[in-house]
Amino acid sequence: MGRSVDYAKNSIKVLYFAPQITQYVINEETEEETDEIDEFLTQMNWDDFVDNIKAELQSKFNLNEVKNKWESNEVKTILEGNGVLVHLSEYMGLVSLSFTADETSLEYVETIEEYDIKLFRIIEQINNIVDFINTNEIFGYYNPLNKVGTFSNGEGVFTKK
Repeated sequence: MGRSVDYAKNSIKVLYFAPQITQYVINEETEEETDEIDEFLTQMNWDDFVDNIKAELQSKFNLNEVKNKWESNEVKTILEGNGVLVHLSEYMGLVSLSFTADETSLEYVETIEEYDIKLFRIIEQINNIVDFINTNEIFGYYNPLNKVGTFSNGEGVFTKK
């Protein structure tokens, strides 16, 4: 069975990217790239990619960095605030950025109407974040993708935006 990049359960929105972060070892004699991956530079590029996402979203929205919180084995929560959780996952160079409602912000409501109002505000905030990402030039450098379907074996099908 095939698979694709994971994302947070109960996601309200999911965005996909294919950032070019892999760096290859340079042959010192020929000064050409080899087939060998430079693990150090690739990890540094990944860290910069994640830090840039956090910085851009924190500069515009009231979101705080989350340390060591995992939604699942492959989905890490990276930001939270205003009832929104932002999650990141990577598989084979494909990255998902998913957005969920922070269930703890919905726990202490007394009526269904109050719950609906809070959830609507969270969804509105998520839509604002997604609109910001879709119109921000920096995120365009990360090769944004549209998910157009899933094969029966679980493998996702994507097109460039």
